[in-house]
Amino acid sequence: SLRNAGGEYHVVKNTLARIALTGGTHDAIKDKFHENCGVALGFDDPVAVAKALSDFVKQSKLFSLRCASLDGKEMTPDQVDALAKLPGREQLLGQLLGTMNAVPTNFVSLFANVLRGLLYALKAIEEQKGKAAA
Repeated sequence: SLRNAGGEYHVVKNTLARIALTGGTHDAIKDKFHENCGVALGFDDPVAVAKALSDFVKQSKLFSLRCASLDGKEMTPDQVDALAKLPGREQLLGQLLGTMNAVPTNFVSLFANVLRGLLYALKAIEEQKGKAAA
């Protein structure tokens, strides 16, 4: 499920992981590598990876999240669960596009109502003049 979410999982040597993370973006979590460790990497959507990991933690008795790093900031397992509860990237983009589309739609609707009111007023004036002439 992690692979389907656009991520990978690798079991790592702790010393090599600490060396690889030193001085990089994810330097904040380098001291968390002790005992048996694995690294989950997400490439596209961090929410999808967090969902896959959170679901696996709930199913497994042996697997647990120790920490995470998102854009160089350390995250606790509770923060990863909170991230997993967010809507996915596609859903957020859909909500954004719906909001962006609502503005011009409402703008056109507003002007149509103004013009409609003006046309009703002109029609009423025309009818009054027609009755007065008759």
